[in-house]
Amino acid sequence: TPLGFSRSNVEIVRERLGEMGQVFDRFVEVTADTLAATDPEAALHARQLQEEHCREEMEELLLATGEGLNQISELVKSLRDFSRLDRSKNDRVDLNKGIDDVLRIANNTLRKRNAQVHRDYAELPLVECAPSQINQVLLNLIVNAAQALPEQGGNIAIGTRVNGRFIEITVEDDGHGIPADLLPRIFDPFVTTKEIGKGTGLGLSIAYQIVQDHGGALTVESTPGTGTCFTLSLPVT
Repeated sequence: TPLGFSRSNVEIVRERLGEMGQVFDRFVEVTADTLAATDPEAALHARQLQEEHCREEMEELLLATGEGLNQISELVKSLRDFSRLDRSKNDRVDLNKGIDDVLRIANNTLRKRNAQVHRDYAELPLVECAPSQINQVLLNLIVNAAQALPEQGGNIAIGTRVNGRFIEITVEDDGHGIPADLLPRIFDPFVTTKEIGKGTGLGLSIAYQIVQDHGGALTVESTPGTGTCFTLSLPVT
């Protein structure tokens, strides 16, 4: 793939740079006296290159580039797992892994909101579901939790457990909470706690319908000024 090709090239350049650096150091050592006598300016530049650690800086830059490409590779994999474009039918899914994939997708929003994510996963059986749809529900809950946090940031706790013949996923934040008058209607279409123009009010309504179609339940508890907890329940099949 183009990404794999780029990662390979960066690694090759990094290795060759190290080899060239060793040759350069040896060249400066061997020719130092001659170079100083014939071309003092070139000798000075050569010494400065050694003293300023240019090679080490380039090595660090290439290493960081390689790490960045690895992160991009992980993100692409998460996006592929998230969308499951080649799997429109139900599949047996590891929900803990699904949550981790969604967290990678939501990482930019989480960082902007200074959200500290705490995970508490139980060992879960595989669940039969439409992966892209459940991932969409999880993304909606996690992004909503991040957007509910105050400007200085806050905490989001995500937990999984087996409860009888259901698997439960909780997404809890310590944000501003849902006003009491909106709570009974929070899953209705066009109901939103966001400012005018900031949300459509359809995300939770769609999420609720998706979970219902899977034979599960989506519930919420909230205290204004304290936080909100959504619980997603899916049957173990």
